[in-house]
Amino acid sequence: MMKRVSALTVALLLVGCVSMVERGNEAFEKGLYTEAAAFFEKAVAEDPNDLEAKQGLARARSKIVDQQLIDIRMLRMAANYSQAALKLQEILKMQSQWRTDAVAAQALTQNEEIRYATDWLKSEAKVLLNEKQPDKFRWFNHQFKTLIGTVRLSSTFDDYQQELSQIGKDKCVALGKEGSGQDFYYTSFVEKYCLAWSAPVSMELDNIDESRYSGISFTTDLNLNTFNNYGLRGQLEGYQSAMESAFTASPWFDRAGEKTAKFELNATVDYSRDSVSVQRQKRYMVTELRPDPNSVNGKVPVEVERVYLYPETTYQERFGVKVGYRGEVDGQKLWKTESENKSNRTQGHGIDYAEAGLFPVQPNFLDQSSIVGEELEKLKSAFSADLKTLWRDSYCRKANTSLVAESVFRCAAVEPKNGMVDNWFIQTFGIDYPKMKVLYGL
Repeated sequence: MMKRVSALTVALLLVGCVSMVERGNEAFEKGLYTEAAAFFEKAVAEDPNDLEAKQGLARARSKIVDQQLIDIRMLRMAANYSQAALKLQEILKMQSQWRTDAVAAQALTQNEEIRYATDWLKSEAKVLLNEKQPDKFRWFNHQFKTLIGTVRLSSTFDDYQQELSQIGKDKCVALGKEGSGQDFYYTSFVEKYCLAWSAPVSMELDNIDESRYSGISFTTDLNLNTFNNYGLRGQLEGYQSAMESAFTASPWFDRAGEKTAKFELNATVDYSRDSVSVQRQKRYMVTELRPDPNSVNGKVPVEVERVYLYPETTYQERFGVKVGYRGEVDGQKLWKTESENKSNRTQGHGIDYAEAGLFPVQPNFLDQSSIVGEELEKLKSAFSADLKTLWRDSYCRKANTSLVAESVFRCAAVEPKNGMVDNWFIQTFGIDYPKMKVLYGL
């Protein structure tokens, strides 16, 4: 039996491989080389000895490189040298991952594009060197790292980087002179930036952040009109910790904050249930032995219908919940209310009479805790969104703020794509915030 199962398994695997190869061939014939390669890869993964799958994979990958080289040439001829170099770099990464090299005519074309890319890299590096923008050059070096290494320009560009290093250190000193007092975000960046340029800097910060909060406190106003008062009260009061967590996860929280935010969590719950009991009947058949009319002492089985009477209760529920918060942050009122109303009709009885096919039926009452929990989750999400919006309005929308650099970093904490953020970074470092974020782990 084991041999039969094993043979069947092998047969199924072979069928699967053939299917992947066939689909790969179909995609290849349609010019869908990336899709074809994916099918062949699956076939090879299932059977590493499948020669047709391996040959198909090699053909598909070669066609992918051919297409990429055509794109590179078109980009170069359109004077888009940067994108051409990036695309060439991707080819080199793919070939390294596949452990393959270009051959024949493809190799000639690829080598030609590498020569053009090398000339462009040398020319671009000298332009950036003359611009005296060390961070711009550092991004260039990072962006084309694989290509630079392939064409053996790493040592030359490292020399350029050393030449620009003093400019980076001087910029660090200049940045450090501008930060102090309440510049908590800005100072954190400058320290990290200067460390990357091997130029540690120390700035004097206040011990207390006057704009942020070291904690939040809640009072509760609960009006619960339901039999589940105790459980819901515990649920609502326990939810304060979730709201506190949402606050501490927001940018408004900092251990060096000056004050405590004060909020009220309010909730009103109303529940009513009416019930009506009615008499139900269940008809069922039983078999009884009755006298046989054809035999003096004989008995015959006879199907007899019986009726069983039992009480069933119908319940009508009505449940309403309204939860909300109210408080103030940075002089701005924050409040939100979520509510839900539900009604439910359900029946039940406690009869256990198997002969009539009757078993206890529990009424399906509303899960009050779940309903309240859903509204509280909405409230928590609204609270987090309100805090983020208020922070954005405070630091991304105010053009008249005196703390320009600090506002840039505070804005970037919630809205990194804001134009004010990018403009400041480009003016200061020559590259935008996303690039600086990659270089310095912001």
